[in-house]
Amino acid sequence: ILNERRNQHGRLTDHARVCQAMKRAMRDSLGWELLTDDMKEAADMIVHKLARTLSGNPNYIDHYRDIAGYAQLVVDRLQETDGAIDSVTVMKRRGAGEWVDG
Repeated sequence: ILNERRNQHGRLTDHARVCQAMKRAMRDSLGWELLTDDMKEAADMIVHKLARTLSGNPNYIDHYRDIAGYAQLVVDRLQETDGAIDSVTVMKRRGAGEWVDG
């Protein structure tokens, strides 16, 4: 299993170096503390998957599916959040789940 994973994800030391550098940059940004826990975790996992593409096989489709999946989880939650912003329009939900311009 370890040899198979190394072929797709690269060596752990290479992956860890890239991943930790990206995570440090995120945590040093002004907006990090504005994120909710699920946003922070999604960002961490997206960076983890990106680091795998940079240190392993960039043609491994599953990395990209996972990146899209973590982002979609945040989108799904935000679509249920009053005051969420989509593009330049503030949207609010009414009781029946319908979205209206804020």
